[in-house]
Amino acid sequence: MQAYLFGLLKDVSNIEVLNLLSFYIAWHTISTQAVSSFLNLNNHKLSNE
Repeated sequence: MQAYLFGLLKDVSNIEVLNLLSFYIAWHTISTQAVSSFLNLNNHKLSNE
């Protein structure tokens, strides 16, 4: 498995891998913040009623 992954890494350029990784991290961060702020909003509404 590791040899296969290493072969994949050698096939694609490191820049492409880094771009993909940074995109994933950014998307994960944004979606996590969106979900948590949405939950906070709902909790706020529930506690006010």
